[in-house]
Amino acid sequence: MLAIALLLALAPCQDIAAPRHKLLGRLGDAGGQGFVGVPVHLVARAHLQVTALPVLDRIEVATGKQDRFEARLLKGVDYGAFAMREEDEESYPQPRT
Repeated sequence: MLAIALLLALAPCQDIAAPRHKLLGRLGDAGGQGFVGVPVHLVARAHLQVTALPVLDRIEVATGKQDRFEARLLKGVDYGAFAMREEDEESYPQPRT
């Protein structure tokens, strides 16, 4: 199974009136190998561990040519991040239906 590490850094958005911050991130495994073209899902809830609560914001971006991504997040809101390469989907446990 692939171990994925997200290194994230918040930077203020250029437009001061905007209610969002720019997030710059890099997607790679535990050994530092970067991933290109992988979808990154960012989800905000009032409490991240309570999945029964409604989603406040959901952003989907993908890593670019140099394993980096950029997203604009709501100010003052906590996000959870998830990413998985297509070739790793088979090894990930699927939910029961």
